[in-house]
Amino acid sequence: MMDSILFLYFSLGLALGLLLALAVYVFGALKRARLPFLEEKLTKLTAELQRLAPVEAELKAATARLEERTQQNQALEEEKTAFIFNKERQEKELRHLRESLQEGAIRLAGEKEKLAEQKELLTNAEARLGESFTNLAQKILEEKGSKFQKSHSENLEKLLNPFQKDLEGFKKKVEEIHEKEAKELHLLKALNQK
Repeated sequence: MMDSILFLYFSLGLALGLLLALAVYVFGALKRARLPFLEEKLTKLTAELQRLAPVEAELKAATARLEERTQQNQALEEEKTAFIFNKERQEKELRHLRESLQEGAIRLAGEKEKLAEQKELLTNAEARLGESFTNLAQKILEEKGSKFQKSHSENLEKLLNPFQKDLEGFKKKVEEIHEKEAKELHLLKALNQK
């Protein structure tokens, strides 16, 4: 389209130039010969020049509009390129966040499994320890007889209380860790679903 406008503009300029040259020639001929025919021709050519002047102005205006639209298209292309770049950067960040979230979920599942194993070991150890202490207490009571029953009861209680407190403290600590891990896993699952 730009080429056709430029060709039209060039053609119009060429026609105006030819008309002007012809007008100069005719004017010179009129001066020499003073022929009415040439004067009539000059009048027609001048009228033609005046008629083509608005077309030239319109062509210049169309060229200016075309140049403005070309600049607008270029600005839109630049905006499009920037938008695509930002979109790709954000998609990359999103992929990275999803990968981090999956890695966190895997680590959390592993920690939860370890915690469950530790809890089972603790429960088993607690049961064995409880049995051992019970057996030990029964042996001591049976060996000493009824005479030392009161004394042995107090000694046994003194002996078992620190272990009982330690076991209860350890059990409580394991349960707190387990609850914390369960909450974190639930939070990660919720974030992963979003």
